[in-house]
Amino acid sequence: MMKKYGLCSLACLLFFSAVFAQPKPDESVVQPPFFKVKFPEKPIADTQYVDSDLGKLSMHLFSVEPQGEEQTVFAYIFMHMQYPDSTINSSDTAILPMFFKNAIDGAASNVNGVIQSVKDYKLQGYPGKDAEILLNQEDETVIINFRLLLVNNMMLILQTVSDPANSSSPDVLAFLNSIELLPMVGKAAEKTP
Repeated sequence: MMKKYGLCSLACLLFFSAVFAQPKPDESVVQPPFFKVKFPEKPIADTQYVDSDLGKLSMHLFSVEPQGEEQTVFAYIFMHMQYPDSTINSSDTAILPMFFKNAIDGAASNVNGVIQSVKDYKLQGYPGKDAEILLNQEDETVIINFRLLLVNNMMLILQTVSDPANSSSPDVLAFLNSIELLPMVGKAAEKTP
């Protein structure tokens, strides 16, 4: 009887351990409701408010700045912001070329950089651009790689900062390619007030 009671207790303990012991989440993954991005380590989160012609917009930022002298990628950054649906939407193809051009030109201008390349990019049918900006700072030259993606009325921006020799390194490409759109992405536009 004692042996049977002991096995029953052990079975209950294992059951409750399995039910209540959830795996620790991967802290290097940013996963808001509509997309997922994989960082090389846990990012720092921040929200900034940007004044624009459309009013004040919330820009959600996640970043990692790896430490150590051997680093060739100096920063991994992901940003997302939602525009009023009446002003910009990925289905309004007539305005997309100017929208992306202004975004890339503005990014280059903000850092006094020079655009090196711009290429079309698509993910699950949503339009985007890949861009490279060369930035000469005092005694250092870096490349900023951008991946811009417009999903309905939400702009997603992945960015790396690296030395020029490593602007296409496996680490850079892994980060830029880590973005996944989740099944509920079609609901993104419905969330705009």
